[in-house]
Amino acid sequence: MAEWVLPALWLGLFGASWRFLPKYRGRTLMLSLLVLIGHLIAAGLASHRSNPLHSFDGSFRSILILEIAAVMLAPLACARTLPDTKPLNRWHTLPVLLYAALTVLASFFGYARYIQAINFSLKWAHLKAPAAGVLLTLLTASALVSVLLALHLIEAARRKQLYGYAGALLSAVGGIALVSLLLAPRYYLHIHHSVWSLFLVFLFRYEKWWSRYAQALALGIYIDGLASWGLSSIWHLTS
Repeated sequence: MAEWVLPALWLGLFGASWRFLPKYRGRTLMLSLLVLIGHLIAAGLASHRSNPLHSFDGSFRSILILEIAAVMLAPLACARTLPDTKPLNRWHTLPVLLYAALTVLASFFGYARYIQAINFSLKWAHLKAPAAGVLLTLLTASALVSVLLALHLIEAARRKQLYGYAGALLSAVGGIALVSLLLAPRYYLHIHHSVWSLFLVFLFRYEKWWSRYAQALALGIYIDGLASWGLSSIWHLTS
């Protein structure tokens, strides 16, 4: 990809959002700042890069992709979860500060890979015989996400949005499963944490506290995943 494409796309989207979506300006600025801070943490601290704005390949690709994502997430995923920050005094309210703090905290997610007892990836080779710490981590995380998804389905039903919400959830999971079956056994599935966390950012979308702050954590993990490893296919050639 030419070096100018991502900067041009980011500037174009940011400018269009600022011009045509004025009610999202505060959210866009907040998210843009959060992904910048998160990238500095994930790349500079967790990944020990001399330039914390660099991707793993030495380019600025990951920070640019994250800034593009920030512009798009403001209206598409954070319209309800991140309170309107257009009035500057609202940047100091508890919901905004807690959302920001949890996002920044979750951007330290990369440090988990240095803890061998719980370090694992979502591919079959690592999951078929997990160590005790990995199994406990996996079961705890799965239970927590399951409870949160159940709460969101209930909330979607209350808002008469159940068919759309459940349809999006099942379509994404079913689509990945179908492609994986079609590609097997030549390719295997490895869902990176930048993928499943972004999926959760879109699913955790309501103004309820358990949705807002769950989204903040998922956003921080997404930032870490992209800053640490960049974009990568979730299907890999079997060796």
